[in-house]
Amino acid sequence: KIKQNPGTPLRVLLRHWREHGHQLPSASSIYRYLKTHGYDRRSLRAGRLEAGPRKAFEAPAPNDLWMVDFACGPTLRTPGGKALATHLCVILDDHSRLIPFGAYFAAADTAAFLGCLKEAVLRRGLPLKLYTDQGKPFVNHHVRLVCANLGIRLLHAKPYHAWSKGKVERLIRTIQQDFEATLRLEGGRVASLEALNAALSRWIAACYHLRPHGSTGQSPHDRFTAAGHPLRHIEHPERIDPLFYTRAERVVRKDGTVTLGKRLLEVDLALRALKVELRFNPLLLDRVEVWHKGACHGLARPANLHLS
Repeated sequence: KIKQNPGTPLRVLLRHWREHGHQLPSASSIYRYLKTHGYDRRSLRAGRLEAGPRKAFEAPAPNDLWMVDFACGPTLRTPGGKALATHLCVILDDHSRLIPFGAYFAAADTAAFLGCLKEAVLRRGLPLKLYTDQGKPFVNHHVRLVCANLGIRLLHAKPYHAWSKGKVERLIRTIQQDFEATLRLEGGRVASLEALNAALSRWIAACYHLRPHGSTGQSPHDRFTAAGHPLRHIEHPERIDPLFYTRAERVVRKDGTVTLGKRLLEVDLALRALKVELRFNPLLLDRVEVWHKGACHGLARPANLHLS
């Protein structure tokens, strides 16, 4: 009956049942029982009982499904005494529990996530699916376009369904309770992001990847590299950067310029009055390619506003 009335407060249901002669334990005991078994009000409203998995799931092969998440990292104290907050971004292969890549960044944003994804793809190949939550670093046009360029199916967890990405959250707890705990021991202190990430890489390679995982009984390295699971790889790794670009259409003005945000850019004069596609990394804006009818027409350059 609680499941059938997810919008009715429990105190109302208890009063109703008692008025009809039902013998019930105390309200606090009932609250504890319901929360333990996923029948609390928040879980019911989120569809926990109707939509949740009935049993534990596991991707059938390496790189079939990756999960990614952010977490607060340790606060570093630089040699100058300045405090530096860090944010951990980590990607987990669901089948093997291997970490394709993980690192600490100064901010938990799209730039950090895509940087992490690029390194993971270069090291471990392309996943079929990527599973994230509804956070801003993961839910935007740029991320959708990058995943489409890479041939990755982007999936997002439903709101209030945190249990669906429990494996990556468990991995984060392992990193916090194991690796980050060593930073507080004598000789473990680091004072920069570079040193922190170097220490994390050593821990992943020498410790986490080589010890048997409690769920699989195998080390992540052995399970990921088991024979019989062909992996997809980037055909030309040296050309991976353009796959992380976003795109914007513009009509070239008569003076051979286009605008991009607040920037005025010059393009080839032969493209005047034509519609072009600008391809660029919106996080850096260091290189803007100009495309027309499937062909690249060089790079856009800042307009010279000074007469010679």
